[in-house]
Amino acid sequence: MSADFFQFSVQLVEQKMISIDNVEWFLLRAVTQELGVVNNRGVAGRVRKMMPQDIQKRLFPNARGQNRQSDFVTKAAVDWIKATRRNTQVHGTVYGFSPIACDKVFKFGRTFDWEKRTYMGFNKPKHMVLLKEVADQQKAEKTLLRFFREHNNFTQRLDLGLEWFETELTSIEVKNICSSIQF
Repeated sequence: MSADFFQFSVQLVEQKMISIDNVEWFLLRAVTQELGVVNNRGVAGRVRKMMPQDIQKRLFPNARGQNRQSDFVTKAAVDWIKATRRNTQVHGTVYGFSPIACDKVFKFGRTFDWEKRTYMGFNKPKHMVLLKEVADQQKAEKTLLRFFREHNNFTQRLDLGLEWFETELTSIEVKNICSSIQF
């Protein structure tokens, strides 16, 4: 089966689905991009991590030796992805603060419950510039991070993480900017 499987892999990429020995095989990357589950490299690994281990073993065949996991999945895996996909908006909080370590660096993020969110050490919040309840926290965070990436006065600090930005503005000025963002 593996010779047939890889012979059709190029065709599968173009078609997104192919049948081999009466089994439908789907290109996982194409399926997840269409569903909007994940849209970047490492799709198969991320989807595997979402599944319970017993389902992983049944749905993800080993295509090339013991260490190679395939990016091709069966119809059962596609059905599982569709069934567990979350379409609903998730209520939560978006936040922004400067840590006690530096007044020129700000962290922006999202959480379900700000009261339970903990930061320790140098990352502990010193000045809160944003704390707002939103109907869809994922969409709000995406809007927030995009805004600061595109803003001229902010530089994304990738060495600290995707949610950290540096600026010469004061925390009061950053707070005023945050209040003008529409979620």
